[in-house]
Amino acid sequence: PYLQGFDTYPFYDLRLSVLQRAASELVHNGPALLEKSPYELQEKEKEELQESLGYLAGKCQELNDLKFPFSIDHGDLRPGNIRITERGYIFYDWAWSTVTHPFFSLAGFLHIMRRAIKEHELIVLRDEYLYQWQELGSAGDLKNMFGLVEKLQDLYNAVLDSIWLENIMEVLDGQGADRIFPDAWALERRQYYFAKVLRRLIL
Repeated sequence: PYLQGFDTYPFYDLRLSVLQRAASELVHNGPALLEKSPYELQEKEKEELQESLGYLAGKCQELNDLKFPFSIDHGDLRPGNIRITERGYIFYDWAWSTVTHPFFSLAGFLHIMRRAIKEHELIVLRDEYLYQWQELGSAGDLKNMFGLVEKLQDLYNAVLDSIWLENIMEVLDGQGADRIFPDAWALERRQYYFAKVLRRLIL
């Protein structure tokens, strides 16, 4: 998923057209990655997932039609990956960084921080971030766009998790890059988290 129309290397390409296509692929690929695991989806869940992914694919198109510029997203922005030094901020762990809609950075960070800070503080952070984009839309338009991104956040995470899980499976099968060295425990751990995010996609 690195190359889709132009070279996004070394970042994963999760622009909205790619995310929309990935939503369709997850209908089959998602449950397949959990087969014969303790977290396998039931038939009813698969049907519900298919319906939800169709809905989310439509939201990808709706957001893409707004023609907002893409940017680099860290992919795992959390306090543990940020250091404040005398020379400024340092951001660690760019392994899952992407080219995508810039509001995914905000949505992911606020989701992680939701239990650490108060609701009104989350709103202040959101509005301050959106204010930086004021030249490209009104406050109301930007908030509505962020609302669409929030609906797609779990899909974004599920796609990245599916790539990670596929990489682990390839290496365990004797294929794929030798820069990672997973074991059966790593596989089950990733399946556990992948199953959680897939089930969150079911509306």
